[in-house]
Amino acid sequence: MFKILPDKRLLEVVSSIPQDIKPDISVTIFLQSECQAVAKAEQKNTLKQVIEWGNEKCKHSNYLMKKKGCPYCWQELIKEVDSG
Repeated sequence: MFKILPDKRLLEVVSSIPQDIKPDISVTIFLQSECQAVAKAEQKNTLKQVIEWGNEKCKHSNYLMKKKGCPYCWQELIKEVDSG
């Protein structure tokens, strides 16, 4: 359901890694910073998607309840995330 990081951003990160690098401490530090940047972008994107999901209309209620206020919607989301 939730896409972690847009394909375009993944390609930008991967293409920014030099192809002729030699495995030493500077490479490790470079890759670590790139991985941290990807993780932060993933976290921000995931939170944004959860907020958008929570503001959608709940299908379990005849009222204008949003998903974030419905325990059934939360259980469905948990099951979906757990199933991969």
